[in-house]
Amino acid sequence: MSFIKNIFFYIMLIIIYIVIIEFFSRTVVFINSKNPAIFSYGFDKETNFEISDLSKFEFIVTNRSNKISNKKLTDGNPEKNDNEIIIWAFGASLTYGFSCGKSSSSWPIELSKINKKYKIKNFAFPAKYSEDSIKILNYNLQKNEIKKPDIIIWAHRDEEKLSYHKGIKRNSNRITKSFSTKNVNSFEFFILRLSKTLSSNLVFYYVSDHIISKLNIKTKQKNKPTNDDLSIAIENFRLNTLDAIKLSGNQGITKFLLISLFSDDDFNEEYSFFLKEYFKSVKLLEKEKGVYFLNTKKFLTTQQKLKLDDLYCNNKHFNLIGNKTISNIIDNFLVSLN
Repeated sequence: MSFIKNIFFYIMLIIIYIVIIEFFSRTVVFINSKNPAIFSYGFDKETNFEISDLSKFEFIVTNRSNKISNKKLTDGNPEKNDNEIIIWAFGASLTYGFSCGKSSSSWPIELSKINKKYKIKNFAFPAKYSEDSIKILNYNLQKNEIKKPDIIIWAHRDEEKLSYHKGIKRNSNRITKSFSTKNVNSFEFFILRLSKTLSSNLVFYYVSDHIISKLNIKTKQKNKPTNDDLSIAIENFRLNTLDAIKLSGNQGITKFLLISLFSDDDFNEEYSFFLKEYFKSVKLLEKEKGVYFLNTKKFLTTQQKLKLDDLYCNNKHFNLIGNKTISNIIDNFLVSLN
């Protein structure tokens, strides 16, 4: 009985230490970011936390429910102004924006500045992938509380690899293959998913993981996604995108734009197979489903490709220059469609 009491005591002691450290970590972030939303991180899934530059104690805390990417779209779905072009944007952190400090922005905001006719609803959010966006799209089309879009921008790509960590859910009955990691080393896969969960809920763990990664002492995964795993992730993306295209068409939305946002992955040989499968998939969708596809990398100048870091901040998200570059590329493409 005494042994059990001791175990219980030490468990409670560890929990207390974790709570104290976590509260201290959140307080430090709050002092530097001046955003009280950090105290809801992990509890409110609309709250996002990122590290811009740890050496300068620069943190980014955002909450989607409090952030409007541009002028609020009119509720009640009234008749659309003929001069308005309603755009719904879906994607992850590169589309969500605001990952490079106070002077940052997002490409949907910069796009709306280029052309005042663009009224953009940004549904993107960090760590979201097509598995999430198809649900968000369906919900908002059915809810019918904001103006339906003229154009849907589907800016999913790199984050589709997340399905390797999170698993296949809505398409589990349509995809018969399984990720190899689950079969090869289920314990390591469990630890990997646990790490992702802790990072999404605990500030001190997120910061610690960031430091370890920067010091390059993080243990390398023995079982990285195989080519078969990446093919499964792309198939999941394809099925979700097909459903999104069908939903849009049923609502009379004729312009569905797939966008490949350039990133470090474009210049990383490690992801060449993934990108090859991605481009193969989107080009087939473009041909067979009549949707549009924009590869933003093709519109970068030689100078921009040589100095790609000028378009990013330390955490490899678009800075203001990067967001403006993306918005100009997209605007030129949209103009060419008319």
